[in-house]
Amino acid sequence: GRFGRHPALGQMWELRRAMRDPASVGYHARNDLWAAYQTRFLNSFNTANPASDIRPLFLEEYDRQFQGTPVLIGEYHAPGARTGQRKDLAAMVAFAQDASTLLTGFAFFEFQVRHDKGGSEMDFGMFSLGDYSFGDMYYFGTSFPVWCLMPVSSSDAAASLPDALASAFGGAGVDPSELCSSNPATLPLTADGF
Repeated sequence: GRFGRHPALGQMWELRRAMRDPASVGYHARNDLWAAYQTRFLNSFNTANPASDIRPLFLEEYDRQFQGTPVLIGEYHAPGARTGQRKDLAAMVAFAQDASTLLTGFAFFEFQVRHDKGGSEMDFGMFSLGDYSFGDMYYFGTSFPVWCLMPVSSSDAAASLPDALASAFGGAGVDPSELCSSNPATLPLTADGF
């Protein structure tokens, strides 16, 4: 196709073509879709590719083909980044801050490991469930335990994943000793407890 090995660009190109000429896809718009696209639209995609892949695989060609239309990475996390999470995330922040590119930012994927999905989904998330429940919450009549959270280890030996992400954005990170520490005054007295 037109974009060869550049993922997502073909779909973005076709969407832009349809927005410019809705009748070409059998749609008769009541509003000016092309004006909306040009003034209010941004493209997005999800990826688990490391930062080193983003420019050659996507961004360089996107910047050439889609001038005027920003792009956002809706879900970003590259668990297998060879440079380690701290450097990989810092590179992604630098790309988003670079005014010469249309990349406006990225959302880290994801906050909590999805234990319910299992498999390769376990590679994503910066916090895992700890071994202590703070209590229950009720959601549409069903009770769910509210577990404490534990930072997931990063591929950088000295950093947790939350610390790597905080560092990339210039933040301080979290103190893991505060995440799963129980308050003895609120715990039931059991054989396992206090």
